Amino acid sequence: MTNQIPFPATTSAQTLYPLQYIEELNYGTLITASPQYVPVEIAGDITPTRDAVEIEVGQSGSYYNYASQSAGHDYSFTMDIKPTKIGIMKYGADPITNPATLQFARAQKRALGTNYLNTMYEFWLGAKCNSLTLSTTARDLASASMEFFCRDFTIENTASGLTTPDFTLFSEITDPVISNVDSDYLPFTFNGTPRAVQDFTITWNNNLARVNLVGSEQGLTEQIVLGHIGVTGSWTEIVGRDTVMETMVHDFPQVAVNAKMKFKAANCFASITGLKITSMDRPIPSQPGEPLTNTMNFTAISATLTTS
Repeated sequence: MTNQIPFPATTSAQTLYPLQYIEELNYGTLITASPQYVPVEIAGDITPTRDAVEIEVGQSGSYYNYASQSAGHDYSFTMDIKPTKIGIMKYGADPITNPATLQFARAQKRALGTNYLNTMYEFWLGAKCNSLTLSTTARDLASASMEFFCRDFTIENTASGLTTPDFTLFSEITDPVISNVDSDYLPFTFNGTPRAVQDFTITWNNNLARVNLVGSEQGLTEQIVLGHIGVTGSWTEIVGRDTVMETMVHDFPQVAVNAKMKFKAANCFASITGLKITSMDRPIPSQPGEPLTNTMNFTAISATLTTS
């Protein structure tokens, strides 16, 4: 019988190194001379997307298109992280202070049509963080999700094109991931008062804009520009401490306050300026079982990740 796939299938476990990155010197240009890569700690699910921009050309009098014409390429990827520190999240939480574009390197084993595994290299070039969401929940680990826009993804190749690259090995990453217990007692400081929370989430939406020009090589993006930085989020408290939140959301006009969420002491804090509650939800179930909670959704003027 003929085998439809006469080559070994592979899994994500056949990656040689953790996903890692380096700040670019020139936008979208691969650094080949002795790159010193920094690992993403700790990358979970990673989803790269290659979008071919095709324009349909209709023709009067026909049921079908005359043609589909290639107009460009858009590249992006998302990844989930169990962070050990601020690390790569700084490019999403503070893109003004950290304006550099990044390039990511991957190396994995895969077949090329025969019963043999090749070492293949791939690079994601000209990357900027479009959004970052960081959250923590009781009895769980802190987690983050990031979306990056890129200029180009190289095609996987057996030759890396690099001279003396410094890749971090899986065994070299040893820091513990941030857990909810690292937040300590009363981790959320709201308008100067420490409070207990069940969960906390904050999102930075950097609203990146792709700069596309007539005649660009292969329809690639020429630049990626930072847009309006929107900060939103939510947190949940057990009902019963006070009526501060009810009063704040009831007041008109509402007065903005500052807040700070501790994810880990001397490691990761979200410092929030100009917070306003946009809505407050209190589910009242038909049967008791869980304590009543208030979930506050907020918007803020700005926020950054700091170590204190």
